[in-house]
Amino acid sequence: MKKLSRSWSGLVFLAIAAACLPLLFVTLIPTKVPRMLGGLPCVRLVTGVEAEEMVNRLHGRSVAAGENAVGIYAGPKGSATVYLTVYTSGTAARSAELRMEERIGSGDFGFSHPNRMAFEGKTVASCIGVGQVHFFYSQGSCLYWLACDYAVAREALKDLLAQTTD
Repeated sequence: MKKLSRSWSGLVFLAIAAACLPLLFVTLIPTKVPRMLGGLPCVRLVTGVEAEEMVNRLHGRSVAAGENAVGIYAGPKGSATVYLTVYTSGTAARSAELRMEERIGSGDFGFSHPNRMAFEGKTVASCIGVGQVHFFYSQGSCLYWLACDYAVAREALKDLLAQTTD
């Protein structure tokens, strides 16, 4: 009877550990979204299903393949939003970044002036659209998209890169 009890307790432990693993991953995502950007505080952090829905709604289709977070920043100087998707690998994140850059470069999605630039030692893609400047790049398994007002663009990008570079 003791052997059966031990095997059941081991099985229960494994089941609980397996159930908690996704929760651990989700709780780590907010640490990848800075609390401040360009002097703007994060006024709202969205994670999980709601963040996935926000990212998919922006694209008009399902594109949020991994875990997602959206950080919304606001202050007297302007506003910014960081969209983060965590992929299964750095290769997958880089591939998504290149696909985005290619699609934006086509000019069919309301963005203009696509550019690739070096900033603070990192290569970043940028474009203009919807009254804001947009920057995106991959770092490890993370893909970041920063949409911000022109007045805070340089500072916000500098802060984001400083806080997300390995």
